[in-house]
Amino acid sequence: MKLTDQYIAGFIDGEGYLSILKLRRKSARGGIWYQPCIKISQREKDSEILCLIHARYKGTINKRRVYTDNSLPSITLDIKNRKVIKEMLTNILPYLVVKKKQAELLLEFLALPQVKTRRPEKLFTIDDLKEKQSQLYEVARKLNQRGIVVETK
Repeated sequence: MKLTDQYIAGFIDGEGYLSILKLRRKSARGGIWYQPCIKISQREKDSEILCLIHARYKGTINKRRVYTDNSLPSITLDIKNRKVIKEMLTNILPYLVVKKKQAELLLEFLALPQVKTRRPEKLFTIDDLKEKQSQLYEVARKLNQRGIVVETK
């Protein structure tokens, strides 16, 4: 079975999570590091589509624990590689409906120079860059809250 970009977009609209993670690291400037991520979860017994997406875009598949009698085993595909996320979002963006704002926000985040480079572009100082990353992180958090509609520029 070959997955189309339209199918993957629909699958992510329904089962996906697009956001920016805020991680604490001693080695990062200011102790905080931001990382784009795409997560897609599915019941373990219905994991065929997730495996096909993994074959195309790689990432890490994790099995989630069952904490209650009411929940079923599930697996999650985590994609955190910047190049892969950019490729995937560029391919599926025209077909996203529900997660379109999150995808555009992630692409904006990925367009920023990386802090870890020795000479980031002159457009941003390190502090400006961290501030912009922080702003995008906060917007992503609001977009991903359940039941809340967020207006973006």
